[in-house]
Amino acid sequence: MQRQTNVCDKAKGALSVDVTRKEMGHEAELDRLIAKRPDRRVAEEGARPALEAWMESERRHDARRREESRREWREYHLAAAARHTTLSVSLIEHHEREAERCLSAEGAG
Repeated sequence: MQRQTNVCDKAKGALSVDVTRKEMGHEAELDRLIAKRPDRRVAEEGARPALEAWMESERRHDARRREESRREWREYHLAAAARHTTLSVSLIEHHEREAERCLSAEGAG
């Protein structure tokens, strides 16, 4: 779609000028060129050193976070196992006492 715009009037001695633009076509072409440019540069030159350094820094940071998370989960599971062991032992002792109490009550009765 073409649109004509009158940017000058004949007022004050100026000439009338019609500017024709294919607005959508030009914008789409510019967007395409802008989008292709970084890809072409990386293909020809490679990634920039600062970008590569930043990416490597991010990889190291992510690896540290994953390792820290693994250590924290390990500590959580060890603590949970200890809690369950303590609970299990106390439950076992409770039931053994109750069983013994029941046995002694049978002999008394």
